[in-house]
Amino acid sequence: MEEFVGSQWHQWITRKARLDYPEYGVELTQIKDELALIHRAFGGDAGKRISNTFVRQHKNSRNWVQKLAGTGHAWALSHIDHEFIRLPENLAVFANADLNRRLYRWLAALAVFIESPVENTFMANQLAAKKLLTVYPGFARDYQKLVNEMIQLRPQQKLSDKKIFEDKISAALIQPGSVTDALDLSAVYPVWMWFYPSPAQAVKQIHHSQDADSTLQNAAKATDQQHKSYQAEQVDDPDSRSGLMAFRMESLFSWIDFVPVDRTEDDQSDVNPDVADDLDKLSISPSSTSAKRVRMDLDIAIADEQDVTIEPAEIMLPEWDYRIKTLKQYHCCLKNIDTAVSSAVSLPDHLYSAARKLRRQFESLVPQKRRLKRQADGSEIDLDAWLNFVSDPAQPDQKGLYEQYRRSHRDISCLLLADLSLSTDSWVSDAGRVIDIIRDSLFLFAEALSSSGDRFALYGFSSKKRTSVNWHEIKAFIQPYDDPVRGRIVEIEPGFYTRMGAAIRYSTCLLEREPSTSKILLLLTDGKPNDLDRYEGRYGIEDTRHALLEARQKGIIPYCVTIDQYAREYLPYIFGKGAYTLVQNPAQLPSRLPGLYAQLTQM
Repeated sequence: MEEFVGSQWHQWITRKARLDYPEYGVELTQIKDELALIHRAFGGDAGKRISNTFVRQHKNSRNWVQKLAGTGHAWALSHIDHEFIRLPENLAVFANADLNRRLYRWLAALAVFIESPVENTFMANQLAAKKLLTVYPGFARDYQKLVNEMIQLRPQQKLSDKKIFEDKISAALIQPGSVTDALDLSAVYPVWMWFYPSPAQAVKQIHHSQDADSTLQNAAKATDQQHKSYQAEQVDDPDSRSGLMAFRMESLFSWIDFVPVDRTEDDQSDVNPDVADDLDKLSISPSSTSAKRVRMDLDIAIADEQDVTIEPAEIMLPEWDYRIKTLKQYHCCLKNIDTAVSSAVSLPDHLYSAARKLRRQFESLVPQKRRLKRQADGSEIDLDAWLNFVSDPAQPDQKGLYEQYRRSHRDISCLLLADLSLSTDSWVSDAGRVIDIIRDSLFLFAEALSSSGDRFALYGFSSKKRTSVNWHEIKAFIQPYDDPVRGRIVEIEPGFYTRMGAAIRYSTCLLEREPSTSKILLLLTDGKPNDLDRYEGRYGIEDTRHALLEARQKGIIPYCVTIDQYAREYLPYIFGKGAYTLVQNPAQLPSRLPGLYAQLTQM
């Protein structure tokens, strides 16, 4: 009974303390694509993506109900970082769903004009709003509606100094740029129409130190449960030599209180990753077993890339740095990995039926003889043309009286590039791992193309920083598809990370040497570009995109086939519309890959 009463009281007082209208809320996921389109259409950075922000502490004053409920001290404030425009997951500011939707649209447009990083919040938002309304005056009507409603919802202050502060905020909203005072907005209720400074530590995916490689490898094996960002801090590992330590037993299961207790992975089975949703800040150490079992966006600062001197190697490749708009020459070292096997193998039994069907379909593409009639010369007389000639003496000459036989020709070279990063070691079903699906895909793809007569090559890649981009040669263009090649397919294993730009550039070099008229680069992957040294997030995406632009300029047609369920968030920007396919069911990839190639080459 006591628990029931306490639960009811908590729910009631929490509702009373709320200043928003959850029944009229609009989810970011419902409108994210529209917001991205608005941002790009208004001239925003196409490389920035729309994502959720996280709840963080805010020093605003609270009323007595909020203090009693223990709420009103943390908010999901909009901000901009180098990679994302981060907006609240849900906006329920107004008692009108349409106004909440318009507020999202205003923020997406305002992000085009606001200087990033936002430092002087009060002035930066005024100037950005003024410029937006000047360049796009059609926004003025919606803006006035939002401002009028927002001013009415602002907390009423009785103290003179706080009332003056609120009056200045209202004046700045009504007429952007009219208030030039440098006001600190961290002590007042959030202004939902404005952007706030990004946290001191930029949001990154969980990583990054040379000592944390093992943590990253374990984290990459986990399956994404959600695409969400969190505020976090990096903490040091406990000192195991410090002896015993007194602690409360309930702390053993806490994510927020760090306890230096050496526990095995089996002992951690009672930790539920979902509790992260209830925490304002996560503390993660490089050896944290909890960090190994979840993948999420954290605002953990990463160490800047150290200037590593690379010894001259046989293959050195450039890399695009979007921050300084420069192609860094000789920046990546590509290493050929010996994929030789002790013995050749035949096609796996479970693929026989599918391979036989594909061979029959692709054998129809083998160049066949075509008879061309009414030719000026040829090996045989065209009887129809001859009869027409002799029956009509008015024919001026005897041209076009022969038949020729010519072979049709498919002048195509295709390089299939497979992502062999550590994430391919994850299980997609009880039937197997991603790497197993990639093996089957390579087998069936090779069986189909070997029957069509098209020139093709098979390669794989993974990376561990720019000093080591591992290149696996499975089948070169000049090699026949035989049992030794099948043996190399069987031998492929998950590697490390996905430095996609370097692999694409080297693939481009190989395709440039091909004499074929049509050259296709087919990329098979299960995730976006990533690596340890700054290659995570936008840096890797921009480098990959630039590498693809270089390939297109050289007449190569790039195409991506992926099983990453979040691919639609970044692949349209990297590859462009219509240049990629998302296979929803990974198990269908082996059977679908040859068909996608057939569509790509317009068979």
